[in-house]
Amino acid sequence: MAVNGRTTDANGDAILISLQSPYENVVEVLGYTDVTKGENTGTYYNKQFRWGTDGVTYSDYIALSNVNLEALLLNPNKPFWVQYRYEQVGDGTLEFESIALELVTDGGVICRVPQVECGSEGCVGTPNLVVDCCVQGWNPYDLSRASSMYNQLSAVTSNLFGFCVDYFKTKADQRSRDVILKEYSLFDVIKEAEVKILIPDNELPTREIQFNPMMMDFPVQFEVHIVKSAFEAVFGLGAKP
Repeated sequence: MAVNGRTTDANGDAILISLQSPYENVVEVLGYTDVTKGENTGTYYNKQFRWGTDGVTYSDYIALSNVNLEALLLNPNKPFWVQYRYEQVGDGTLEFESIALELVTDGGVICRVPQVECGSEGCVGTPNLVVDCCVQGWNPYDLSRASSMYNQLSAVTSNLFGFCVDYFKTKADQRSRDVILKEYSLFDVIKEAEVKILIPDNELPTREIQFNPMMMDFPVQFEVHIVKSAFEAVFGLGAKP
């Protein structure tokens, strides 16, 4: 297994593609186009990306696709950093050449930003990429693998032991806003789907009516846990309860 610049030649070889400077004033990413050499049905790149706003802390890697890029919730007042990971599947020789993003800026302008373009005359355009081998020295501050393992274990636990329930996602009705208490009294259901929930210690509350010296009361509310990846798989990337 060996990585030579932008070229890989064995199954499992991976290259990390980073930015030298971030994108600015980005509201939305519409999609991407890239150019590689040597890909076929048996040998190809498994493409992933992650993003951040400071160039140091990044999200988890997810599949590089137009759908996942469009689902990003970006703040135009913050820089947009992105890293790509191209991992070879199958034996053969593959070469990464270029990648470009189609962006929407805060001025409503749709533009295609090539990070680098390679042709017969060499690489020209915007030399904003740094291509490196993914095999690096040990970084004691890098928690990405531990975080990834934690997320995988959480997803497995949810899939195996979670209770499937109907979840009604709501948003506040702006007409019911209380300007004094700063809260809303009415909510509109915007989407309904099945989600798996986890109950701490599997202790479901009793259905019996509770009696106390003052009154007769119904069972109190109880706590449930929802795995982030399971919730986003149903309601979209970046969605929250």
